[in-house]
Amino acid sequence: MVDRSLSIPYQGVQGAHAVAQWLLEHKDSQTWDNGTLVFVSVDNVEEWHNKLDYLGMDHSYFLEPDVDNLMTALACYTDDKRIFRKLKLMGSS
Repeated sequence: MVDRSLSIPYQGVQGAHAVAQWLLEHKDSQTWDNGTLVFVSVDNVEEWHNKLDYLGMDHSYFLEPDVDNLMTALACYTDDKRIFRKLKLMGSS
């Protein structure tokens, strides 16, 4: 999940940072096997961070030092797509 206000290339970079953060934080417990990877964009990443915290859904986020440590992206692993089904893919309008 990436911040929609960023340029498309920058969204991709921030999304990659969030995935890397997820792998660093979950190296002993993660089960993702480099299968499906989906980037969606949202207006407010921090709002989604709070929502996922409230739901108890494990996730990792990335704070970009080049933009005042703004939360630019987050990553999570789930087989339950319902929570994200209304979100738009990164780069779509």
